[in-house]
Amino acid sequence: MVIYVTAKITGNYTSLLRIAVASIIGAIIGVFAFEKIFFGVYGVFISFLMLYIAFSFFDIKSALIFFMVIFILGGISFFINNIFNRIVWIGAVAYTENSLLLSLLFCILCVVSILLFFRLFKRLLIKKNMIKKINIGFEGKNVDLYALMDTGNLLLDPVTGYPVVLVFFEKIKGILPEPLKLFMESENGLLTTMDRKYKNKICLIPYKTAGDESILKGFRPDYVILKDNKERVIKNVIVAVVFKKMSADNEFEAVLNPQI
Repeated sequence: MVIYVTAKITGNYTSLLRIAVASIIGAIIGVFAFEKIFFGVYGVFISFLMLYIAFSFFDIKSALIFFMVIFILGGISFFINNIFNRIVWIGAVAYTENSLLLSLLFCILCVVSILLFFRLFKRLLIKKNMIKKINIGFEGKNVDLYALMDTGNLLLDPVTGYPVVLVFFEKIKGILPEPLKLFMESENGLLTTMDRKYKNKICLIPYKTAGDESILKGFRPDYVILKDNKERVIKNVIVAVVFKKMSADNEFEAVLNPQI
């Protein structure tokens, strides 16, 4: 079970046969575990061997997660057994009077709890590392946004070669002058009636999706400030607008180009 949970968390490939063989090796610990000293160097060595058998390689990350899962599973099991039954220690082995069905339910509860915990932890970690706060300035106005750093956004302005930041229109329209706002919303573009100073700011970016080709309307802002560990001002950048929300839970309103 520990190996299965470790594989799920790390994403390492394994098979039921490898898990079974590694588990049998691990069960050897139970045979000799009447001496607590066995849980020292030999216990660690056998744990490393189990990981190597299960994944056909060994790395520190997998080992750390493996031991973390052991401690969490052990803690949950000890807590539940302490509530429902008396625990008897013989050497380094703990014995309980649980039925097989109750023990299986405990195992399932432990596995589900750990997987949910690590999924939440991974989501929070990704959010912290991938979602950045940015500030876009144009014509004396600016707006703060949360943006996802997406390696899949490789859009470049075909004229200048500048990287493109995708922004939800509803979040950016407040800083746009009326002529630019009308241009973004209009299907025809209204270029003929637009002031020259705004025409020079406009960009048209072609893009392709599965089975579809289209044109994104964008503009060249005065600056984009990326607020990470320290603020970085970027001027050679294009902002393209989209009219659909990018995040169902509103975690971000823009998508950054990794070249920024």
